[in-house]
Amino acid sequence: MTELPMTVPSQLSTGLLGAPAPTLRSKILEVMDYVDKHPGQELSTADLAAVAGISERTLQAGFQDVVGMSPRAYVRGVRLDRVHLELSSTDTGSITDIAAGWGYFHLARFAQQYRARCGVLPSDTARAARPMPEPVGTPPGRELT
Repeated sequence: MTELPMTVPSQLSTGLLGAPAPTLRSKILEVMDYVDKHPGQELSTADLAAVAGISERTLQAGFQDVVGMSPRAYVRGVRLDRVHLELSSTDTGSITDIAAGWGYFHLARFAQQYRARCGVLPSDTARAARPMPEPVGTPPGRELT
């Protein structure tokens, strides 16, 4: 009697078969969403594997297959994007303070990773975001007539 509902899909199929198991891709997407929502947290590979309920090795392999990079590289990219947003705003603090706020304490390595990600140095981004100072007055000998 149960063969027909299990063979031919119907509204009873889910109840009989149960919900489909989540795929590795869906677990990786779940981890990516978690990282996007908590980029400032200390996120180790073990922490991210626990979020997905899979082993670290499965997480690493899944990230390579789905995203094309390691989980650490993904976290780094998200953080660098957040640094870029802060540096791009006109009311930025110092580059050192912003980098340290996102967990970058080795500034040369930070600048190298930032340039690889964004194509410019952090100082170039900060400089472009600052408004140009308004001229105070007309230089001597340049009065308009």
